[in-house]
Amino acid sequence: MADPSFYYDKDGSMFFFVWLAVCTIAMVPLSYFGWPKAIQNNNANTGNGKKNKCRCGECSKKNTRLAKVNPLRPILMWLCRTGLVVAWILLGALAVRGPLNKIEPEVKENFNPFDILNVEPEASKEEIRQSYHQLSMILHPDKVTGDHEAFILLTKAYAALTTETGLKNYQLYGHPDGPEAATFAIALPAWLVAAEYRLWVLGLYAVVLMVALPLGVSYWWKSALRYSGNVLVATIEQFLLLSQTKQLGVRNALMLLSCSYEFNHEYNTEMMIRESDNTELRALFRHLKNFDPTTKEYPFCRKYVIKAKTILHAHLSRLNLKPSTLERDRQLIVRLCPQLIQAMLQCLSQTLQTSVEHFEVVMKLLPMIVQAVWEDKSPLLQLPHVTEKHLSTMIRNGKNSAIAINSMEHFARLPARERRSLLRPLYDFEYANAMKVLGGMPLIALSVHCEVLGDGKCHVVTAGATVTATIAISRQDMRTLFDSNVEAFAGEMQRHSRRNGKGKKKRHTKARKPLNAIGDHCQKHAEKQDNDDDKEWERVQSKFKQKLPVLFPSKESHEVHCPMFPDKKQEYWWIYICDRLEHLIITRITHIMDVVNSKEIKLQFKAPLLPGVYKFMVCLRSDSYLGVDSHHEFKLRVKEPAPIQLNHTQYRGLNEDSSDGDGDGDGNVDGDSGNTTDTENISDDKQSYHSAASSTDANDDEDNDQDAQEEELQDTPVEGDL
Repeated sequence: MADPSFYYDKDGSMFFFVWLAVCTIAMVPLSYFGWPKAIQNNNANTGNGKKNKCRCGECSKKNTRLAKVNPLRPILMWLCRTGLVVAWILLGALAVRGPLNKIEPEVKENFNPFDILNVEPEASKEEIRQSYHQLSMILHPDKVTGDHEAFILLTKAYAALTTETGLKNYQLYGHPDGPEAATFAIALPAWLVAAEYRLWVLGLYAVVLMVALPLGVSYWWKSALRYSGNVLVATIEQFLLLSQTKQLGVRNALMLLSCSYEFNHEYNTEMMIRESDNTELRALFRHLKNFDPTTKEYPFCRKYVIKAKTILHAHLSRLNLKPSTLERDRQLIVRLCPQLIQAMLQCLSQTLQTSVEHFEVVMKLLPMIVQAVWEDKSPLLQLPHVTEKHLSTMIRNGKNSAIAINSMEHFARLPARERRSLLRPLYDFEYANAMKVLGGMPLIALSVHCEVLGDGKCHVVTAGATVTATIAISRQDMRTLFDSNVEAFAGEMQRHSRRNGKGKKKRHTKARKPLNAIGDHCQKHAEKQDNDDDKEWERVQSKFKQKLPVLFPSKESHEVHCPMFPDKKQEYWWIYICDRLEHLIITRITHIMDVVNSKEIKLQFKAPLLPGVYKFMVCLRSDSYLGVDSHHEFKLRVKEPAPIQLNHTQYRGLNEDSSDGDGDGDGNVDGDSGNTTDTENISDDKQSYHSAASSTDANDDEDNDQDAQEEELQDTPVEGDL
């Protein structure tokens, strides 16, 4: 077959099909990421979003400010959905009514079988066969007058006129062997290959290849050198340096966070430097408790660090700032905190001997900043309309239970009357709004299942094995606790009414017949065995029905009530397994972003090297709320690894070779009939090894004594002739 032949598609039909394919490939991801996102955001704002929507003053101010940031967003979303529909309609119309030109292959006329066979086109098959035999007697390579190439050409001409395949190929392609060249059409538009536009085309190539491409690569390279993800490389280096020298507490971690170069005007031009900053910051110093701005330690003495630390303390204390100056800086600083705290966790994971308490201190920073609440304050401050004045009023009224509440679940599980009595300073509509927000907070349940994958006995954990912990996360709203409390309260009232009514009716119980205890025990044991077998079968089947990994995982779960946070935020979680006795995290810290109703995640860790029973804890920490974290403690029984089976079939050949080498001519070892066990062989080998070692030690001692005697003889003078 000859070389491929290329030609330009002058009429542009092939370019149309290429362009249609490119548009179709581009429309699929655009529709996936554009249309469902618009629907989901719309449903979140109209459906479930209104169910937990807060109506406090801070949330109203936040929604008004966010609406002013992008007032054209609803119109743009409507245009996006309309454009997608119109694009698909046009694409379908182009695919149906497009040109259907077919590429006709080029037929070469240089192969004429009639001229080669010296026959007329109207000749019969008998005449063609006679002519072929006559010419083959002349052109055969074995003859004197033979010609190899001419004979091959003669054979192809005969096949083209006598065989069905050769005749069809000759009629279609002009050759009995089929197409002589693979035809490729270069799908370029006609104007691109036209002679009058060649200068414009060359100019376009020059602009793209010599200007646009170098600028894009240089911009990407410059950003890659400065940033690691969304955080500056200088900030990560700062975190790595300070985390090793600074003892991490909540306030020290907050000071470390304020050293980020994202808060420096030299690295981030959005951070403004004003002349009024000194006056406003000094006024804030008087309102902040336990705050010392006069530090001389570098880099905590830099101006941008002091400003960022002061604004963060004012944010956590919920102080009002001037809207045109420090309030803008507060929104920018708080908006950057989530990604900076995530970078701090990554830096801590790279340092050695970092305790689990240090990680948890850094994790606690983010919900503190999101909710604008200090860690030593009550988690009830996350509810709308609840202030520190209300909590102090509860304490003065003797409501000590307000101090004892350390989690939102604890408060949600209280009876309705007790909850209302705690929040007595609130009006009825304020209390209803607070309960609406509390009902939307997460209620987490964890379950852990540990196994050793790839092992026959997956439930048996041996020392040093790789354990896979499958953690099932179940998320519900806290309003489910309200419903259960209401039902419990209704049941209590019903029982109370029965007690106050007529006399109690006596219950007549029939005497039970004696049952066979052994039979019942056997039946229960059999049912339990069947249930265990069913669970084992379901577990095995679940391995084969594993879900495929999601290419683009969703980052939307549930919207968080955070009026002091400048943007809308979704519920995210950190999950890890730790050893509280050793103060270490034994797995990687996983950031989960898609817990809607349930989630299953797998974490791997190494089992301890010594057998025994160990206690570990699964920790699920929220980055949005305080007092909603979940912990689950589980025990892991570690056993000794199974001994090596020397009589295994894999070692049978080795044992036979060793027995043949050590035995006598009859195949017996040490005069026995070959019935010695493996333990006896090992003990014999140990005895022979120790005896050989002792003999070699004795020989070495004798050799050393002889050498010492020879040296003494050489040193003493010898009488007589040498």
